Amino acid sequence: VHLTLSVKPAYNDSITASICNGDTYNLGSQTLNSAGIYTEVFTSVSGCDSTVTVILKVDSLPAKPTLPVGDLVITSTIPSSLYSIDSAAYATSYNWLLQPAEAGSISGTGTTAVVNWLSNYSGVASIMVRGINSCGNGVYSDTLLVTISNHPQALFSYTISGDSVDFVNTSSGIYTDA
Repeated sequence: VHLTLSVKPAYNDSITASICNGDTYNLGSQTLNSAGIYTEVFTSVSGCDSTVTVILKVDSLPAKPTLPVGDLVITSTIPSSLYSIDSAAYATSYNWLLQPAEAGSISGTGTTAVVNWLSNYSGVASIMVRGINSCGNGVYSDTLLVTISNHPQALFSYTISGDSVDFVNTSSGIYTDA
């Protein structure tokens, strides 16, 4: 009697995978929806056991960004303004929004954005931002209201001393009395 023994290989594989919060991942007979390390044993093409281990991560939508910070009052002497936020958890980029569109345009995909104001707009504009990642868009930040005026106003301080009043111009720029 002659015996030929053939040893077929067993396979072991490890996979790292990510899903978005609320999604599922299928591993053989298992439907997974939370982070962890999972193992499933399959039968390989050669009839041996094949073990697959999945390290599953669960990603979240970006957190709500902070209120944008920047100029609150715009005059016709200011053609553009810079606005910024703190980084929002889980965000990989950002979507900035300026309303109404007649106020100007906003550009930026990071934690800062530049608004180019249209010189013929006067009124109130709103600026909001939301985080973006592979799971989708987060919620918008609270709204920053910006007042745009084509008619700059002089700012001044005054002191009263006896019968006289002294006015001091604290504005930037030059203003003339017409």
